[in-house]
Amino acid sequence: MSNNSIESGSPTAPTHLQRRGHMKLIAIIIATALCCVGCANNQSIREAVSASPQPTYQHLSKIPFEALVKGAPRLEEITTQTPAFPFSEGTSYFKAYALPTANDRNIHLTTFIVGSMNMPSAFVFYPYLTFLDESFSAVLRVDPKLKYKNNFWDSERSGWATEVAVPPMAKYLVVHSPASKRGERLYYKDASYTPPGTVVPLRQGALYMPGNWWDVYLPAAGAGRFEIAIQ
Repeated sequence: MSNNSIESGSPTAPTHLQRRGHMKLIAIIIATALCCVGCANNQSIREAVSASPQPTYQHLSKIPFEALVKGAPRLEEITTQTPAFPFSEGTSYFKAYALPTANDRNIHLTTFIVGSMNMPSAFVFYPYLTFLDESFSAVLRVDPKLKYKNNFWDSERSGWATEVAVPPMAKYLVVHSPASKRGERLYYKDASYTPPGTVVPLRQGALYMPGNWWDVYLPAAGAGRFEIAIQ
């Protein structure tokens, strides 16, 4: 037998097409895994929306404050594992931060859509900001103005953004959704293109698609996903 012949049963190097096929399969597996993780996270958030949270802490001085570092955005999720506090208008899940000492501080917060924009079950966390001084007394409460930001490639990176100036005396920040806001329809529109008063329903009684030509609303929730940064 010639030395150049290949013995029966010997492994052969994969062809170019086989390698491409393997890479596609790997990509599909990774994408599916990421999708499953996202679905699991969304389910955990949805459970928190319908839950009745019990207070984890009774005093603001006892809650854990996480450091908010300049130039380091934090992506947060509020789920049933998130601590809750008995605010004056009712018990709510919350996130709390220790603020850096600096002048001219500004909070940048974007609250993201949970669920596909084409689904009636989509919702958005409504952020309410309470700034505390060194004695944990409230120095400013902010019901922020929110502006819609669209992400064409990923609806769950679309949401509503706000920027809030930090009071000079503020040492801490607590973010929660007031009980009075849960279930409220939050209307937003692109003032440049939307005729005033125009409303185009996509699904009966649930969701209006955002866009240049529609008024928009999503139901507010006490849980969800948001990104926060200080600059």
